[in-house]
Parts: sequence; structure tokens; C-alpha cells
Amino acid sequence: MRNMKRFGFYTLLTASLITGMASCKQKEDPTPNPGVTQNSVKFEFNNIVGNIALQLTDPNDAAKGTWYVNEIGDSFQVAVYKYYVSNVVLNKADGSKFVEPESYHLIDQEKEASRKFVIPNVPTGEYVSVTFLIGVDSLRNTTGAQDGALSADHGMFWTWDTGYIMAKLEGFANTSTNVDKSFYYHAGGFKGEHNVLQTVTLTFPNKAIVSGSNIPNVHVFSDVLEWFKSPMTIGFADYNSIMSGKKMKEISQNYADMFYVDHIDN
Repeated sequence: MRNMKRFGFYTLLTASLITGMASCKQKEDPTPNPGVTQNSVKFEFNNIVGNIALQLTDPNDAAKGTWYVNEIGDSFQVAVYKYYVSNVVLNKADGSKFVEPESYHLIDQEKEASRKFVIPNVPTGEYVSVTFLIGVDSLRNTTGAQDGALSADHGMFWTWDTGYIMAKLEGFANTSTNVDKSFYYHAGGFKGEHNVLQTVTLTFPNKAIVSGSNIPNVHVFSDVLEWFKSPMTIGFADYNSIMSGKKMKEISQNYADMFYVDHIDN
């Protein structure tokens, strides 16, 4: 009887060990699920004049504003500074790209929140540059006023002549021929010889690394002084109230190089 009990005990022990080993084996062999890793990329825009931060003046009280000097030596103040950044593309060194869907961002110096945006669902990888359009593409220019960044409420859409203002700069200048010394540049036009749309590619000073645990922050600077120089030096005596046409085309060719990437936080 004692031997039978002992035999039963060993039988149960052996069965337990076999069951335990089988259980351990199942836990150590999980089903692989690599998936596609994605994360976000942040962009932060800083508007400057030369090497100092842009300060807007009160359009109703120019006496309190900050004065700047352009390439030709004119003194000016800035009351409004806005521009569209659209059709954003992130580029890798191997030529592959990530295109942001529904890519329209309005950068407005007056609204701090507008100077930052996040692009979600960017595939993992190392990105070396960004390409974007200054303005709104021709398709959206012919669709009428829309919502979000493209809403007419932002003062960047001409209701009298359907189309978007790609970039806007307003203020005061000592050499302006307007009675109140004001000036304004409203960059409009998306077709023909007076098309002001400009596509730019900015090379990163260091790679923007997107991983499951890292969201890079790209710091882009925009220099107002570039509106007045290269390839053409302009002054406010002849360029003070412009919305489209040959002169606006010249200004858009100037501001095409107003952007650069200062640094990237990884």
C-alpha cells in the first residue's frame, strides 16, 4: 500500500512537471508583431528681422512701434505678418518622402499658437530636409473659402476676387508715399506670369530622428528683411501698396529664401 501511494505521488509530480514545462514554453514563444512604427514631428516658426525677434507695432499707434532698417536704408515698422506653409513633405537621404495629408498651416505673428504645428503619423526614420509651398496651391485657390487654416475669417482670402493671399506684410515706412506712411504687401496670384507661389526646400542642420520614443522639434526661422533684397533690392518709395502683378512677383522671389532651419531638438 505504501508503494502504491508513493507511485501515485510520483505520477502526480511527473504530470505537474510536464504541464509546467509546456506552460513555460508557451510564454517564451510569443507571436511576433513588428507593425509599422510611427510618431509625430513638431514644427516651430520664429519670425525675425535680421538677428532680432520680430515685434509687431500697433497699427493705430505707430509711435510706439519698433523700427527696423531694410537693405536700401529705409526705416519701417511691421503691424501684420502672416504667411501660408502648405504641401509639407519630409525627405530622407535615400530619396523617400512623407507627404503630410491636408497640409495647410497659417503662420500669424500676432497669434503665438499658430506658429507651432504637429505633423502626426510620420513613419520611423531619419529625415534630412523639408519641402513646402509658401502659399496655397492652385486647387484650393479655385475651391472658394474653406475652413480651418483656409477659413476666410483669417483675413487671407479675397472675397472680391476668389483666391488666397499667400503672404501678407503690413506696416509703416519713413519713405512710403502714402499719406499715413503705411505700406502693405498682399501676395496674390497663382497662375500665369504673375504666379507668386514659391516652393522651398530647407536642409536640416542635423537629422530629424523619428522613432517610437522620439518626436523631433524643427525650429524654422523666417527673416522679414529678405522681402526687400535678393534677387531685387526694393524700397518703400516705389513699393508701398502692392497686391499682385509684376512687382508682387518680384517681392515673392525675394521672400522665397526667407526661411532657414536653425536647429532640431531630438
